[in-house]
Amino acid sequence: MDESTAKEIKDYLTIAKPVIDPLISTFLAPKIAKLTSWIKRQDTNNKIVDNAFENKFAEYLATTYCQCQNINILIFPNQQIKQ
Repeated sequence: MDESTAKEIKDYLTIAKPVIDPLISTFLAPKIAKLTSWIKRQDTNNKIVDNAFENKFAEYLATTYCQCQNINILIFPNQQIKQ
């Protein structure tokens, strides 16, 4: 690209800027803000689901540990020992 072409493009952009800026701020900016908001909500929902899974898994591990910590011994029937 030579200097004259670059200068022409710059001139066109300077002329078009007053027309393009209101269009972008009127039509495109609200859509981008809406999309950003939606993405943040989806990310928050995914984190909530992930945390719920982690919480349920922790509860499961605690319950299983309590159930398995006492074992029956064969030598003395009906007696349990803690591991």
